[in-house]
Amino acid sequence: MYNYLRYFFVLIAIVAILSIGSCKKEDTLPPLTLTTGLADSSIVNIDTAIQLAVNIPVIWKLTQANSGTLTPSAADAKTAIFRTPKTAGVYTLRILNQADTTEKIIRTIVVTPLSGLFNNLRGGGYVLSFRHGLASTGADQLNSSVPNWWKSCESTIARQLDSPAGRTQSEKTGKALKLLKIPIGKAISSEFCRCLQTLQLMNLGVNIETSKFLTYYVYDEANRYANTFNLVKEQVISKQNTVFSTHVGFSIVPLNLNRILANLNMGDAAIFKLNPNGAEPTVVQILASADLTGLIN
Repeated sequence: MYNYLRYFFVLIAIVAILSIGSCKKEDTLPPLTLTTGLADSSIVNIDTAIQLAVNIPVIWKLTQANSGTLTPSAADAKTAIFRTPKTAGVYTLRILNQADTTEKIIRTIVVTPLSGLFNNLRGGGYVLSFRHGLASTGADQLNSSVPNWWKSCESTIARQLDSPAGRTQSEKTGKALKLLKIPIGKAISSEFCRCLQTLQLMNLGVNIETSKFLTYYVYDEANRYANTFNLVKEQVISKQNTVFSTHVGFSIVPLNLNRILANLNMGDAAIFKLNPNGAEPTVVQILASADLTGLIN
């Protein structure tokens, strides 16, 4: 009799353990998942409503001040509408599991009126022809007897990047291209020091070539504009983009060419879309320096 009772209580204990385990399994929430919304590093337009949804109740947070609005649904804690700010910048959305706030989803969001352009650049197949960074230090000694004077990094011989303004601008430009995840596969510079240093400070992670076609004054100046445009056309279409660092101040701009290359402020870029079968590149627009550097604090 004693053995039967012992077996009976053991059986009850096993059933109780299995029941508790089953309850715990049923009570365990699935991992937090964003089912509708934004991938990390999404580039979105200003003042735009974006629907967000998750699979379990959460706490919704925006970490920056003046960063748009985040309106959770009144019906549940699983949906919200994020209206992006009216000011370009980089913002952070945090979504915290209500039951366990250590579990969270973090989304870095780039808000800019140029979201269409930047998303296109992510796909590759463009040339970004930058005018060198801010450079008012010294002056070009056009009649210098110093061999290859234009390659000199001395301000008494050739004009140089401003320090720190031109250097900081170039560094921020490179950081912005990385933040935007715009892939760069090739970089070509004028032989002038200020142009070469602009690309070096961008730190794009590619080798830098130099080209006489981009180089101001000392080679075929009369055809420099046309040669620069032709160098754009020669670039191979790929999933990456090409960056130039060059000049303005063209002595001749052919009448049959768009004047976009001649109208750049220091640090601006002319954007060209490459076309197949040797077709002329499409002139897209000028990308102002501040549209990139303004994204970097």
